[in-house]
Amino acid sequence: MTLDINSRDRNQERPMPVPGTYEVDPTRSYLGFSVRNHLVSRIRGQFRSFRGTLTVADDPAASSLVLEVDTASIDTGDARRDERLRSSDYLDVDHYPTMPYRSRRVWPVVAWAPDGHDRWHVEGEFVRRGVIRPVEFEVRFEGGLIDPNGTTRLGFTARAELSRDDSEFSWKQALDIEETALNRNAIFELEVEAVRRS
Repeated sequence: MTLDINSRDRNQERPMPVPGTYEVDPTRSYLGFSVRNHLVSRIRGQFRSFRGTLTVADDPAASSLVLEVDTASIDTGDARRDERLRSSDYLDVDHYPTMPYRSRRVWPVVAWAPDGHDRWHVEGEFVRRGVIRPVEFEVRFEGGLIDPNGTTRLGFTARAELSRDDSEFSWKQALDIEETALNRNAIFELEVEAVRRS
């Protein structure tokens, strides 16, 4: 059934998830990326194994998200390409088996976009190959419910756009396509269903 205990900021009219600590359900969540090729299609990939904890605070600005991504789980649909991405030239999964992410700041998009009542801007950092990379996600709260077992679940989606100049390795070599055919930005997308634990 639909969760009817979602709180709402009456001043800003922002839909809010129920405060608590939530565990990411990896079987119902997705972390992917894409790079536009020839301006008509996208080369897509995903990390099939990751885990995380979402803390929803009474004060939304105090909320946080922590993720840990298993780098060897990268999957672009091309086995040869995936092995190259796992190698020491790129993700170097033998030395860096995980890629952690931690949010640092959260605030509502409605602060500058009147239609952004269900969206939040989240600043954070990925650590890839030991190098800290700032990442800014726009997060949309998709709603919550209580499942038949009485467990509170919530969903959200997130999107970040990263310049390829921010990467320490060459996307054109990793994806095996010509530089002139490749867009300057990569898109990271996160779809999460999380289960309340406390």
